[in-house]
Amino acid sequence: MIAQSQINDEFWYFCVPNDQTSNLESCGNTAFRETEVYIDGQAAGVAPVYPWIYTGGIDPFLWEPIVGVQTLDFKPYRVDLTPFAGLLSDGHSHTVSVGVFNANNTLSVAPTPVVTENIKVDKTGTVHTGSVAVASNRSFAIRGYVNTSHGRVETTVEQTVDFLSNQQFDVGPMTDIQNAQQSSTVDSRTTTQDAFFTNTTEQHFSYPLTIDFSFLVNADGSSTQATTVDQKNFVSESKSLNGRKFYESDLSNQVNSTDTLDFTGHTGSKTTQTYSADDSSGHCYSRTITAVAQVLTSVQNGKDCKPDNGHNDH
Repeated sequence: MIAQSQINDEFWYFCVPNDQTSNLESCGNTAFRETEVYIDGQAAGVAPVYPWIYTGGIDPFLWEPIVGVQTLDFKPYRVDLTPFAGLLSDGHSHTVSVGVFNANNTLSVAPTPVVTENIKVDKTGTVHTGSVAVASNRSFAIRGYVNTSHGRVETTVEQTVDFLSNQQFDVGPMTDIQNAQQSSTVDSRTTTQDAFFTNTTEQHFSYPLTIDFSFLVNADGSSTQATTVDQKNFVSESKSLNGRKFYESDLSNQVNSTDTLDFTGHTGSKTTQTYSADDSSGHCYSRTITAVAQVLTSVQNGKDCKPDNGHNDH
């Protein structure tokens, strides 16, 4: 099953606990989001929510001419429902439901994120500074089987899902500074036992995001907004048969962009993006592009590909 999350919070990675939404001028329910999949009300799997930033988000010049990670090619996360194959093939109708925790929470079993608030208020009661952290860590295993014409096939899906967000705030009448460091990782292991064969697939997903945002009102009434974003997407996979690994692959995509708006123009715009992918068959692709002031200034191919990788695709 493919799960993609539609979240109403435009900048949910800046969201804070509900008791701080007014003080910190942000959305509520904290920065933790998670897609949950159920079959007939039974927990079937979870999917991390990738922190997409749509073109135009925060500052349009951050994404010109180089767009953010996955903007032009959304990559759905696949939830492995193989353990439920026996249930889903019993000839009866079944309900598959999807909900997003903290956004449109509709499911009965939910994660239990830990929220830590350390917000201080100055003597005037108008300036709020400090930090907010939210963390969620859980592991689970789902097992199932199918009786086939050549015997029973058993499948086990084991996952560890971790989320951590650290935010720093300095919010007042003349300032709105919000910095966020967020990580979301999934380690997944699927094992299928078929007669004398054991097939194992291991996957690792990592979605780091760092945002430094500063909006300042100057003494003359003018204002500036400075933003730096570091957005990454890491995926690795390996396949084994009876304990012998026969395939490996790695994918890495990173965009780093910065810009300063003064609402009469903008300065300091610079963006780099690196995309690399390789596997054990010898395929390798690597490209780094750089833009300054909305103009593409360099393209570098093959930097992350070793000469002995077999063949390089540029």
